[in-house]
Amino acid sequence: MKVVAMSILTAFLVLAFPCNVLAESSFSTGNDFLNTCSKGAHRESCASYIAGLIAGIQGTEWEWLQFRTTPEEFTKGLHEKDGDDSMERKYFLFCIPDSGNYGQYLDVFLKYLKNNPEIRNRLTSPLFIQAMAEAFSCK
Repeated sequence: MKVVAMSILTAFLVLAFPCNVLAESSFSTGNDFLNTCSKGAHRESCASYIAGLIAGIQGTEWEWLQFRTTPEEFTKGLHEKDGDDSMERKYFLFCIPDSGNYGQYLDVFLKYLKNNPEIRNRLTSPLFIQAMAEAFSCK
């Protein structure tokens, strides 16, 4: 099942980008992402990349959560988003608002990268998780 999910995510990420963006940058590091995505011409492609990251992270969290809890705890947790013992608050890396959009999340990530030049050489995905966790904490 994990192989299928990863295959779907990979296909989505590949198809979501125009060829010129993929040729220009691999988004390996925060520097790569910032250099490409600070340009207005690539905003839609960069927002699509963010959508893929979020989908992959949330899918992994849900898979992990299903194996860490009993079916009863899992089902109960889905309906307890505001309580102190919420599944969301206990287990998720970040809690983005339902009312947000990928353009907003892109803005948050670009701001994080601009404000933290000393760590932009690190891999994009962990930097994205950190930015979202700071901006959209589950606490």
